[in-house]
Formats: sequence, C-alpha cells, structure tokens
Amino acid sequence: MLIPAFTKKSLISFIPQISRKAILLRERLQKKTNGEPIEIQNDFRCFSVDVGCLLVFGIDLKSLENNDNHILHTFHNVVNRMNQRLRSILPYWRVVKMPADRKFDESIEELKQMVIHIARDVQGKMRRNENVGEHCILHTMLEVTDSGENALSDDDLFANMMILVLGSEGTTAAMLSWLCLYLSQDDDLQRRLREEVSGFDMETVDYDALNNLPLTEAVIEETFRIRSTVPALVVEALEDTMIDDLFVEKGTRIFTLTRVDGIKNLENDMVFNPGRWLNDDATPIDLKEMRQKQYPFGYGPRTCPGASLSNLEMKIVLAMLVKHFKLEIVDKDAVEEIYTTSAVPQNLRIRLVALPEGHEHAVPVGSC
Repeated sequence: MLIPAFTKKSLISFIPQISRKAILLRERLQKKTNGEPIEIQNDFRCFSVDVGCLLVFGIDLKSLENNDNHILHTFHNVVNRMNQRLRSILPYWRVVKMPADRKFDESIEELKQMVIHIARDVQGKMRRNENVGEHCILHTMLEVTDSGENALSDDDLFANMMILVLGSEGTTAAMLSWLCLYLSQDDDLQRRLREEVSGFDMETVDYDALNNLPLTEAVIEETFRIRSTVPALVVEALEDTMIDDLFVEKGTRIFTLTRVDGIKNLENDMVFNPGRWLNDDATPIDLKEMRQKQYPFGYGPRTCPGASLSNLEMKIVLAMLVKHFKLEIVDKDAVEEIYTTSAVPQNLRIRLVALPEGHEHAVPVGSC
C-alpha cells in the first residue's frame, strides 16, 4: 500500500518541501560557524524528523527552528527508548513496567492519537473534496485504502505512518552524518562536489537536476558501501531452498550482510573512494550488477519503499552543505560506530567554515 506514495510524480511533488527544509537547515548551521566543533548529527535528526512528518503526515514540527517542541520531545522519547530496548538482554518490560517504560507507552499512545486525528480529519476533507494542503504520503494511503476490504484500522494506519517517520529519522540522519565524516577529511572531494552543484539553486531545484549529479551519487553509494546504516537484514526462507551447494530449510532465518563488498579485503575495501562508482569518463557505472552484492535498502519485494525519497533528501542536503560550507573533521580517531535502530557515528564532531558568495575562499563567519 506504500508503493504508490513513491512514484515519480509523488517524488517530484516532495522536492520543494525538502528544499525548504534544507534551506532552514543551512540557516541553522550558519549560526554555528563560529569556529567551534559541532555534533552535526543532532541537526540532521531535526531535519529528518521535520521532513518525515511533513511528507508523511503533512504537519510541520518546525524543530529546525525550535528544539523546544513537545511533539519532537515525545517522538525522541519513543526513539531513544526503542534504542535502549534493542540493547537489552531480556525484554523485562513484557513482565514489569519501569517508569521509563510507562512513559514510553504514554508517548506511543499520544503519537497514535495525534496521527489518527490527523488522518481522519484529512479523510473527511478528501471525501468532501476540500483542500488538504500540499501532497503527502498520508493522502496517497487514504486514497488507496479509503473503503471496502482495503480499509485500514487505526492500528494499521498508525503503524504504517510511524515506520516511515522512524525510518527517515534513523537512516537518513545517520547516512548524512557518515557522509560528513568522509567529506570532512577530503578538501579536494568537497571542491569537486562544489563544482558539480555550482548551478544548483535550492529555490528552484528539480527532479532532473538531482538525477544529473554523478559524483554526488557516487559519494552516496560509496558511503553506503562502507557504512550502510542497516548492516544486516534478517530474512526467512518461505520454502526449502538451495543457494549454490547450501540447503536452506523452510523457516530458517538468515542474517544477510549489507556491507559484504566492503569487508572482503579490509586494506583496500575500507578505503573511501567514490571513483569505484564512476566510469573513466566520470559517468555513473551500471548499478544493476552492484545491487546484487550491495543492498542498503533491502532487495526484491522487501526493498524499502522510501529508498528513492531518502536518496533525494541526501542529494539535496549534500549539495547545500558543499555549496555553502567547508567541512573540517575534529579528532577523526575518536569517531566510533554504535548500533541503535541503525548504525550511527558516535563522537563525530565537525567544524563548519562558511563560504562567501562565489566560493573563491573559505572564511569563518565574522572574519571577513
């Protein structure tokens, strides 16, 4: 039921909304170019939650402009508690509820009531042919499931909506952080990306322009190759299966590694090299073969439906970053990978240097 929400037509309609949020992210980051290192992942989380809620529900949390947002705090309480439960040895909360678990249940119920209220209000307006605002994923879902056997229960509707927002907050924000880790160590790569997006206008960016950024695409793919935010996927055999000489019995669960192409030869494969994804003439290589061994968004019928949307978000933000800032890593050896709902960098600290109009030189704000 989610697939229709990610057609080319829908993606095109999302681009202006993503771009507006990227501009707000730029303005937020420009206030942090005082020479002090920042934990940029927090800014990416606010961006991802804002974009996720805007495109999924049609509501603007405005967390990029105001961190003191009750809904944002409620959402982060849910995410943080889920992360803690993932690391718990025993699911004790099924037997006894600690105060934090009761708070988690309350937060889930609060979010559910908010989502259902929004959905039913929009559904009523759609049936009355009233204006429902800019297109969002909720509109498509309600069109597909508005009546008959396709009608969704409140629980189903909430689950489908929240998994999209949670996925956006977890994977997109983490990937943008990993991108910054590698970009901040390579001034020349930043320069080349800057040249590629030199004609990029955040106010008028379009779908075709985003699909004509081969180096940007290569940088994203190379980051996925080494640091996919979901390093393993769990799949289950639906029938007895032979994989080469290996017999897999029906019902067997298998952990599949999404980074297998990055760990065969650590000395070579862990080197960040976007050129792997480009031909000699700097055009993109054919990704069909690579997708057989690298699948950060899953593969086949279980592919994440939001993959194309996440790719658009990353391209827009990456273009904004290199066009307006120079990134400098602070103590790269302190950066570690931890796993929450996704694999994220810990202790990542970036120093931002604002670029003046024309980008002839990089100078800190206030030093002109």
